Amino acid sequence: MLVARKMDRTWHSRYELTIDDQPIGVWRGRFYRLGGDLELQGHCYQVRSPSWFSDWCFMLDAHGTRLATASRGKGRRQIIEAQGQTYHLSPNLLGTAHQVHVGSVWVGWVERASFWRRDLGAAELPGLPLTVQAFILAVVIDSWTKGVGGGGEAGGGE
Repeated sequence: MLVARKMDRTWHSRYELTIDDQPIGVWRGRFYRLGGDLELQGHCYQVRSPSWFSDWCFMLDAHGTRLATASRGKGRRQIIEAQGQTYHLSPNLLGTAHQVHVGSVWVGWVERASFWRRDLGAAELPGLPLTVQAFILAVVIDSWTKGVGGGGEAGGGE
């Protein structure tokens, strides 16, 4: 299971990513705008949105190649396209958990440990590449902290 834990108590969106309590990377979200920087097993990725008011973003590798795209679907759903596959994220009523599907096949989930605290998120996405898992978790964390795309909250960044 991929877990994100808030690294500090400040307004910064910095999360340590772990698997089985072993650090594998860091997600640094941007303030008031979708995206951030992802370090994963020694590789650096950028998650960017094209404008301040955009509700979609994309992930680039160190060479500027687009690896994945996240966009808003119908209602509060989100759509992730990565490595030739389309993933649909459907939030629960409160927006604290998302079911992940490919077509009609369930492939996993992303959830927040506590509705009131923003310091922990987890993803169980077996069989998906680690970069895709981390991108999906980062997109959902952004939706929780910025209140977009099915996050279940209103309000600005941390």
